Amino acid sequence: MRRVLIPLVLLVTLLALVLAVVANNAAAEDGKDKGTPTEPPKATETLEPTKEPGTPEPTKPAETPEPKDSDKDGIPDDVDDDDDNDGVLDEADNCPFTANADQANTDGDKYGDACDKDDDNDGAPDGEEEKHGSDPTDPDTDKDNCSDGDEMGSDEVAGGRRDPTNHWDFYDVNGDQTIDLFTDIFGVAFAFGPSGGPRYDPSLDRTGPPDPAKEPDPSKREPWDLGPPDGTVDLFHDIFGAAYQFGHACEELPK
Repeated sequence: MRRVLIPLVLLVTLLALVLAVVANNAAAEDGKDKGTPTEPPKATETLEPTKEPGTPEPTKPAETPEPKDSDKDGIPDDVDDDDDNDGVLDEADNCPFTANADQANTDGDKYGDACDKDDDNDGAPDGEEEKHGSDPTDPDTDKDNCSDGDEMGSDEVAGGRRDPTNHWDFYDVNGDQTIDLFTDIFGVAFAFGPSGGPRYDPSLDRTGPPDPAKEPDPSKREPWDLGPPDGTVDLFHDIFGAAYQFGHACEELPK
């Protein structure tokens, strides 16, 4: 019996000891929590009262544009029958906003000369023609069968890189606006010889390109920059001059 009680007593003692330790630890933790001062609750922040939405600024009325009055006669264009006040009613006026009582229209398009940027319809604007000295109302100022617009272009095969006031720089013998072998180059060769010769023709005679010593600008001494007759149809200035232009062609002149 004693052998049974001793282990039992030891077991109960050990159990009691464990319970005591656990209880002491729990008490210590509880005391620690109670000893830590807690921060007082923060005062509730007072929110500023919401502001009443501001009264929107009144929108400015859209500005009404001044009515256009081309002739300054006090009558807006949209109700004026003659906006340029030239005596020709708008419905029949080829320049309704530019006075042109004569209604001149060189190229016969829908714009009169007074408001047309290309009066002769040759592809060269009037302002450019004035710079080159050509006539803005004549599509072929120098009458060489190549239009001013073509001659002022950059493609020599299309007649460009020429002077629209120089009749001699487009070697078109028969006036078909194309320089070919038989009618043009052979035509010049057939007239070979000095003036007074049996086959000489002044219309086939040319002066050579400008001398480099006298004209340093290469753009003004192309092989086709020929001059007026010099009295002899020769090999270098004339036959070779026409041959340099072989295949060059200009478009049909504006009517």
